[in-house]
Amino acid sequence: MLIQTFNPTLIPALAQFLIEQRRSEMSLDDRLWLVENAEEKLGKRLELTWQDRDEQIWVALDEPTGKVVGALGARAKALGPEDVRRTYLPENYGLLQLATLGVAVGRWQEILPRLWKAARDWLLDRRVNQPQVWINQCNLEAAEAWQRLGFVWLMDNAVRPLTEIDRFPGDVSPSLRVRPANLRDVRRILPLFIEELDFHARLPGNYWMPVDGNTPRLARREIELFLTAGTAYVYLLAENARDGELLGYMSASAAPLLPENSNTLFHPLDRSILQVAIVTRTARGQGVGDVLLNQLLGWFWQQDARSVSLSYDIRNPLSGPFWRNHGFEALRQALVINLP
Repeated sequence: MLIQTFNPTLIPALAQFLIEQRRSEMSLDDRLWLVENAEEKLGKRLELTWQDRDEQIWVALDEPTGKVVGALGARAKALGPEDVRRTYLPENYGLLQLATLGVAVGRWQEILPRLWKAARDWLLDRRVNQPQVWINQCNLEAAEAWQRLGFVWLMDNAVRPLTEIDRFPGDVSPSLRVRPANLRDVRRILPLFIEELDFHARLPGNYWMPVDGNTPRLARREIELFLTAGTAYVYLLAENARDGELLGYMSASAAPLLPENSNTLFHPLDRSILQVAIVTRTARGQGVGDVLLNQLLGWFWQQDARSVSLSYDIRNPLSGPFWRNHGFEALRQALVINLP
């Protein structure tokens, strides 16, 4: 077996192989989805990858046939000091991308270590120390192979279908007021936003950026950009109806993914994203999260969404049980490793 750095001559064979791998996973999980003309669109993305210095792909070829039997793509991006993603991601962010990840069934334990060695050396050269990989939950062989390499399970990406029931979210208790936020609410959202960042940064493993003196400014910019992005974005606030105290919020997007996002290959057009959810410590256990979610599902329906996805850190003891109780089921998982 030969491990070769990607070049344009491999595009047709590599695109065909990767789409075949996706379809084999779709036969195991009918919630998985592929865009129309997926092979052609992946081929165009591979052309762009060839021109992007922040991305690299390694391909496993059988000898002497030259048949593609595996591939692993990596993205290593140095985030500038003003990039709002610096509120939660390290400066040198590394991602092993789902779109360019695939290994022939039954050969993960044989092929993945060799692909990973090439990617690991490249990531270390780019000073990435905590790369993540997303895999489909149904691919148990892939999960075992990654874990043998030292990767640990960090996050779930979960999906919930919308039904006619969600179209009518019901009345809100007279003690609560639920409404979309506006720019005047930024100063009230900000402390809760930073509280969530700090909570995740303190979880074992140090996988999220710690809050520092620059965090409030970057977080404010992120919230303001979200609130001014248009009607397909919302911060839904829950307030005490008596005194206006902010009890929690959920932020969401029903906008299409950006064309350059490789997940467009796997993300149905009628699937929206729940971004952030948090309830204040004093309001937890009082049904505030239930009310916010029910109202937000109604908003998603109005935006023509028919399913909702979200991601959460599995080390957060509140997240998994809450989302599972509300019908969200894991579709993908993210694994992470600490490099020297």
